[in-house]
Amino acid sequence: MVSSFRALHELIRVRRGSGLVLDWKQSGGTLLVGGDSRIIRVWDAHTETQVLDLETNCDSPVMSITSDQGSSSTFIVGFANGLVKVFDHRLEEEDTIVRSYHDHHSWVQNVKYHPCISGQFLSGSLAGEVRLWDLRGSDTAIQAWDLHHTGLSVFDVHSQTGVFAT
Repeated sequence: MVSSFRALHELIRVRRGSGLVLDWKQSGGTLLVGGDSRIIRVWDAHTETQVLDLETNCDSPVMSITSDQGSSSTFIVGFANGLVKVFDHRLEEEDTIVRSYHDHHSWVQNVKYHPCISGQFLSGSLAGEVRLWDLRGSDTAIQAWDLHHTGLSVFDVHSQTGVFAT
């Protein structure tokens, strides 16, 4: 069987964009789609239907999306302007953004949930900054590393241990 669909319709023109950014949540069969758009579209893969369009309230492109692989309805989004936002798609549309973080000074390359500590996540920016955040705490990072003064091109977190790579 072959299937296709148009993940996003409303694209914004940007000089340096991200294109299409996806996150697949296996446990719920949910596909989160963002990118050069002011919305994040939630798809139900079981029914092959669009469930929600969530406004990002940001003029900057979505650079990365990560969802908690458990039963949570929250997901985290990194933007090209350095913002990191936490969404909860169980809430009403105007209330889906539950946290915003402003510590990064450049393009957020990636965001990932901490694999060992519930309620924490990491983010890495192109400026070489890596931040550790606690969703239950303040709006500032609980730990920060300035690892690469010349910038970084990739950031990822191991899925089973507390190790990240830049």
